[in-house]
Amino acid sequence: MLKVGTSAALTSLDPALSATPGVAFLTPVYEALILRDPEGLLQPGLATEWELSDDATQLELQLREGVEFQDGAPFDADAVKANLDAAPTRGGQIASQLATVTDVEVIDEHRVRLTMSRPASDILGVLASEAGMMISPAALGSADLGTKPVGTGPFTVEKQNQTGITYVAWDGYWNKDRIKLDRIEILTGLNDDQTRLNAVLTGEIDVAQTRYTQIPEQEQRAPDTVTSITGNRATVVGIMLNTGAGQWANPAMRMAAMHAIDRQGISDALYDGGCEAVAQPYPTSYWASDPKLEKSDAAAYDPDLARELLEKAGLVGTKVTLYVGAATLYQNMAAAVQNQLNTVGMDVSVESLDTATLSDLRSRGEFEASIALVNSARPDPAQFVQQFYAPDGVFNYGDYLFDGIQKPLAAMNATSDQDERAGYMHEIMKQVLEQGPTMIPICAPTDAVMYNSALGGISIPVNYDNDWTYAYFTGGK
Repeated sequence: MLKVGTSAALTSLDPALSATPGVAFLTPVYEALILRDPEGLLQPGLATEWELSDDATQLELQLREGVEFQDGAPFDADAVKANLDAAPTRGGQIASQLATVTDVEVIDEHRVRLTMSRPASDILGVLASEAGMMISPAALGSADLGTKPVGTGPFTVEKQNQTGITYVAWDGYWNKDRIKLDRIEILTGLNDDQTRLNAVLTGEIDVAQTRYTQIPEQEQRAPDTVTSITGNRATVVGIMLNTGAGQWANPAMRMAAMHAIDRQGISDALYDGGCEAVAQPYPTSYWASDPKLEKSDAAAYDPDLARELLEKAGLVGTKVTLYVGAATLYQNMAAAVQNQLNTVGMDVSVESLDTATLSDLRSRGEFEASIALVNSARPDPAQFVQQFYAPDGVFNYGDYLFDGIQKPLAAMNATSDQDERAGYMHEIMKQVLEQGPTMIPICAPTDAVMYNSALGGISIPVNYDNDWTYAYFTGGK
């Protein structure tokens, strides 16, 4: 049995309601139509082939044959249609991600054709994420789906409680030869960084995401029995803002916060430099990043300008409630942000919540500002723009309207050429930064994972597609 430790909260086993850090809870049970590998490249999944039309408004999928759901129902074109047709009523981010799909046509038993309301090259990334995870049609809409998932994946849920969840290998899985584990146990609530580190080093758990700065301790205490790997994901830690609360609809308030944050100082103090200071919502190594924007005036750390912006807008002394989860690192970051925002004239108080409660508040938009880890490339950078910056975006809580982003966003969705898409993304981010972002980036962390040295198949997926079912023990454990 593989034992995993995590600070992530198990909010729901319904892909529509699960937050990005909860992907690892879903992948044992569900499979997506398209597989995204650890490098972010698209590979065959439940769909073995696909073809996007020249105008990017239609997508034809060839489905894998000989696959069943865990309740015995066949995986076929009718099942795919049932899943995609149900998207508008399932809520969460899936409804918005699949909103462009206007028709799902069953061509034959193992072929479907999707028609989109606009050019939508981003649909491929969408179908490689939660929206593409297939659920047995009989379980769609079930009130029990959050605790009793039914997918095509290699594991089923054996038990679930307040301390975590255990999965057991499913005999009916179509690709049983790939699976080398009989059980996976994910222990939740390990919010303290040192607690997770100690659990790995003592063998209490087999694998956990830890901190970059903890690697020297691992190398000293367990150099032979524990292995550390590092990698960059397309993620950023920052301040998520609700323009429907407080004064955050005022661009001066957001721009003041942007200029008040000492990103490099926070990285040095909390990550020992292991978190790249960025003004855009992804590391500079990611294809969508624009190096010119990182050096622009809109991205500059300038507390004097922040004070001036607040004074001119009459916002000095504005009270702000900053929410943060239970993880030690994020609590320390909240304290640093509080100090820097107060220094320029805001009146920030910090409220700490358990991770599950905070996730619930954010999903309902019942917060003002929050420290958050955001994946800006899942399911696709264009979808990130749609979700965070478009007026109807699921994470644009106040329906704020950014001027000048709709035209480059439409152009980005009309092409699958990565260089062209990057150029359009640069245009979008320039507008967002100059108007004051509703997600203020702080830094893109270098992730670290520590694991039992007898394990193989461990990676740090760039798009956060964590999937422990690929792990295996090289010994007899």
